[in-house]
Amino acid sequence: MRAIPRFLSPADFDRFHRDGFVVVREAFARADAEAMEHRWWAELESAHGIRRDDRSTWRQPPSDLKRAKHDPIQAKILTAHVRGVIDDLLGEDEWPPPRDWGRTIATFPEPGAWDVPTHLWHWDNLGAWHRDKLHALFVVSFIGAVAPRGG
Repeated sequence: MRAIPRFLSPADFDRFHRDGFVVVREAFARADAEAMEHRWWAELESAHGIRRDDRSTWRQPPSDLKRAKHDPIQAKILTAHVRGVIDDLLGEDEWPPPRDWGRTIATFPEPGAWDVPTHLWHWDNLGAWHRDKLHALFVVSFIGAVAPRGG
């Protein structure tokens, strides 16, 4: 018997099991997202010369953001709501909180629909695909404005 989700709607819960993903809007505080965005723009400028106030400098950086992975501000992603959604999907007390949320991939607006990057994706997981129960999730957090079909 499957547990009744407390944080996801039954439709979202079923959609996740059918499609393999679920969208959780406003998962963490806007102020925390803005603080993350501010720090990541600072890294883009210092590491890649990409300035928030100068769109002519906006280009895809050659790598992900290194400092962001270890920035304590990332801990703000694990709100009670996010924890609840993960509990709904993996089971309460069935998963350890992540020690970090991974590296940040910065993307910039381009004409047309966003094409998912084919490099820089990496997931360290002790995946055992033969398990009969879901035991891990890949979380993608969008920080900052994201237009429809944007990335």
